[in-house]
Amino acid sequence: MVISAGPWSSEKSEMNTLEINEKLRPQRGENKRQFTNTKEKYLVTQVAYFLSKGQNTYSKFHRLTITKVMNDVLSSL
Repeated sequence: MVISAGPWSSEKSEMNTLEINEKLRPQRGENKRQFTNTKEKYLVTQVAYFLSKGQNTYSKFHRLTITKVMNDVLSSL
């Protein structure tokens, strides 16, 4: 047996969905910014790892330069 929900039910649920979307919109923007920041930090960390792993093949001057650049980038985050 199918019971029909009156016209008020669909309007009420649609209005409720719109209200929920309006309330969550600012939170979505903040979450998107946090995700982007986290992704950037992850990528920088990966680069730092691979650079530090490969430092043994470079001269002392290059190792110091790479270390300085890594520290500058990581401290700016």
